[in-house]
Amino acid sequence: MVKYKIFLTDYEKAEKWINGYIKQGYRLKKVNPMLGKYEFEKCDNTENNHIVRIDYRTFANEEEFISYVSLFEDSGWHLVWGSKSSGTLYFERMKSDAEAEIFSDEVSKAARYKRLLFCWGSSLVLYLVLTGSMIANNRFDLAVLANPKSLYYTPGLWEREGVEFWRAFLFETPFAMARGYMGIIILLFTVLLIYLTIKTVIAFWKTKNS
Repeated sequence: MVKYKIFLTDYEKAEKWINGYIKQGYRLKKVNPMLGKYEFEKCDNTENNHIVRIDYRTFANEEEFISYVSLFEDSGWHLVWGSKSSGTLYFERMKSDAEAEIFSDEVSKAARYKRLLFCWGSSLVLYLVLTGSMIANNRFDLAVLANPKSLYYTPGLWEREGVEFWRAFLFETPFAMARGYMGIIILLFTVLLIYLTIKTVIAFWKTKNS
């Protein structure tokens, strides 16, 4: 069974959603967070032992990552998805006598949002610099949205027909997009990162003070 749902910041909401299917007798088999794709398999899970918890952290090297995962394995938790640099890590409880949580208290649980906040925050700083540069160089020309043909510089392009037109059009389109819409795209990503940063801050304080 494959389900699709995207969780960008709220790990507790993601856990609740995943574990809802586990209570119905499924196990989480594969994950693709970028696509919001979760693959479940039916299993004999009358005691609902296979609960899933999510952590966020990156590692300096492969050895550090392996050591971290091994620590969980020894505690009865199996890594379903995640890597040294993926950030998000999905763990499944494999032993019925293992703790139901992977964090010792609310402070350590909230710390994963603090690590995630560093990821969004550092990316936001970069995009704010790019946005400022675009504004300084007057690269935000919203008029192109009403007249996208102005972005194509090939002489006589719109008078061409058939294969000749499509060959020239497809060749220049990537350059036209970069020429006219790059500033808008960067601005949209900046707004998205601001939203994600705020949502992560809220999740951090909500978890820490719960």
